[in-house]
Amino acid sequence: MNQFMNELPALLGSLGIALCCGLPLLGFAFFSFYAGRKHARNLAHVNGALPARIATLKPGSSLVRVEGVIGEVPKPIDGPPETPLAVLRVKVEEYKDEGGWSGAADKTRAVPFLLGDETGSIQVDPQGLDRHALGPALAATSAERLEAAAILLGIAPAVFIGQTRSQVWELRSGQRVTVIGTVQQCDVGTTLARDKKGPFLVTPLLGKEVQVQTEQQVRTSWVYTAILGIPGLLFLCCGLVFLLTALFRMVQPR
Repeated sequence: MNQFMNELPALLGSLGIALCCGLPLLGFAFFSFYAGRKHARNLAHVNGALPARIATLKPGSSLVRVEGVIGEVPKPIDGPPETPLAVLRVKVEEYKDEGGWSGAADKTRAVPFLLGDETGSIQVDPQGLDRHALGPALAATSAERLEAAAILLGIAPAVFIGQTRSQVWELRSGQRVTVIGTVQQCDVGTTLARDKKGPFLVTPLLGKEVQVQTEQQVRTSWVYTAILGIPGLLFLCCGLVFLLTALFRMVQPR
């Protein structure tokens, strides 16, 4: 008993270090794995969506892929009449000494708009779109523009206190976009919208760029899963092995 009590602090300390080092890494690896699965599903849907012209669209269950230009935005988020804003996303990260960069705010707002090509136009309901498929963020955003975007999305000014970095995504009338979703019959007529079982992508990327970005997201997620998961498992296993080995030695007769 005395030997056990003498070695107990060392045992608990070793196990605690293993858990403190291993579990956070495994937690981050799990989130990366989850994101990877989501991106992989998106990639499967992107590859499986049927390219179509607007004039040929009919309500159905098949995923379609349509390229066109954003036209009228009946109830724009903001912007001048010439280029009303249909989709807006702001992502804010803050720097912490103990953990580096971490998310502080990430909000998206989207309103219905008309999508047109050379064959016709169709209503698009962007509710439920995948915000990670909006393509690259704006190359440069002024402080005034960022502040205005934050107000539109209801992001509190306190979020920007301290060391922060921000990214802004916008889709406006006149932009050419790719929409991947299902054709549905709604009160306003035939509409491109999100199917309950699948993703809904609205992105300024065109052609093969959509697949390329999604493939990159899948690869990045798997790489981070491995980088974080393998050391996490090693830390956890080493701690458990050390604990079991020490317990086995203590129960052996002297």
